[in-house]
Amino acid sequence: MDNIPNSTPSEQNQNVSNLPYVVLLNSAQYSLYKTASLEILAPDSDYLESIGHSVQKDRVEMESHQLHNQIVLLEYLFSSINQDIELPARAVTGLADVFCKMHDHLAKSPR
Repeated sequence: MDNIPNSTPSEQNQNVSNLPYVVLLNSAQYSLYKTASLEILAPDSDYLESIGHSVQKDRVEMESHQLHNQIVLLEYLFSSINQDIELPARAVTGLADVFCKMHDHLAKSPR
């Protein structure tokens, strides 16, 4: 992208530091951002990062699938328990994490 300056933010404005660059996309780049993703490469063409709606959508779908699998596993484990059990602290922390993820997922879901 030709619209990214070569100077650092502090060189542009001595009063502003540690602010991110603002990248203004042209219409073609914006169309790609909306439908696919943009890759950020290092000067030696090494891959650094991908951004865009497709990347976010893939991440959300993966997290949702992982949560579904965790819920199915918990359902199986809970249905298999037929006596009192004592869980180690790490297991309780893991359960709390899954329950928090379930709560957040349900809060985001349309009712």
